[in-house]
Amino acid sequence: MRVVIVYESLFGNTRQVAEAIAEGVRAVAPEARVTCVRATEGNRDVAQGADLLAVGGPTHVCGLSSGFSRKLGVKAAQVAAAREAGHPLEPGAAGPGIRDWFMALPKATAGSLGAAFDTRTESLTADAAADGIASRLRRHGYELVAEPEGFVIEAAQGPLRRGERDRARAWGERLIRAAGELSRPDPPADQQADADHQAEAGLAHAGQQAHAGGQANGAQPNVNGARPMATGTLLPR
Repeated sequence: MRVVIVYESLFGNTRQVAEAIAEGVRAVAPEARVTCVRATEGNRDVAQGADLLAVGGPTHVCGLSSGFSRKLGVKAAQVAAAREAGHPLEPGAAGPGIRDWFMALPKATAGSLGAAFDTRTESLTADAAADGIASRLRRHGYELVAEPEGFVIEAAQGPLRRGERDRARAWGERLIRAAGELSRPDPPADQQADADHQAEAGLAHAGQQAHAGGQANGAQPNVNGARPMATGTLLPR
């Protein structure tokens, strides 16, 4: 299975989440081919042929980042505060971002699966970036394998709240399991018909055994055709 994770990150928080998701995927499916790439480095064809595409970015103002919101985010004072806190500016932080990347993304092929995630502050209750990402994935023809997920940062520049990286790893594990279930091919029609026939034959055989057992116990139909309960029959508890 080929898994592609595309992310946008200003101060490294969303990158850490994306990397943790990739770790979770590899933990469950070591054979999977996992690509984890920044939106600035991922060309329009990076998702081509992916069985699962996970896309994430930071929540800015009312959803996905824009050129204006990134410009505010990388002001000198913000960058200095982030560097002092151990979160230097990420390469390519000025953009383009996820919003721009989606504009060049081709339509997905049938059966392509997707997932959306973001980073956000705990106070956010609506208009998260993951919701906008999920909508764009659907419009491009991806079937979501999970509800959009958000991972909490302590302040505008980070860090991630304690335990969020582990939660992202666990989310990656759930994603690949769900993708495996959805991408599992249905059995051929003739095999399914054989299975149905065998199930019906099994039920008929069980009914014949029950009928024979009732006669051996001496139970006889009553006038309405119903068979009285034999002595000693166990009832469901």
